[in-house]
Amino acid sequence: MILDRTRDESLALDRFYELLDEFENRQQRVVVKCTHLEYKGEFYSYKLDGTKQILDRPSAVLLVTYTDDPGFFVMPNNPSAGSQVERLYFSFQDLDFHFDAKGEHVEIVDNEIYSRLLNEARVKTN
Repeated sequence: MILDRTRDESLALDRFYELLDEFENRQQRVVVKCTHLEYKGEFYSYKLDGTKQILDRPSAVLLVTYTDDPGFFVMPNNPSAGSQVERLYFSFQDLDFHFDAKGEHVEIVDNEIYSRLLNEARVKTN
């Protein structure tokens, strides 16, 4: 994919290492903490061999971002949920499909990013 966007292999390789550095140095920003969630369906991940691994349903999740890219990641906030499986969501509507979060159990931690995510969701629906 990088090679498709660059002029030659040397530049593509340089860009790969730039992106790798960015990835390794990214900082997690917690946007929302949700507790007492009802998860609709199974909470699972896939192992490297392609088999499905059922995890304990998380009782609390964090909505986090790492960059200014659209969307956010949802990750369990409790150790009993198995490994810290992150799932990417592009809108709050996608999140509502999987979770039933009541307002009194939602704590907005970063109002600026939360507002940005809300605005992105409004733009997509218009």
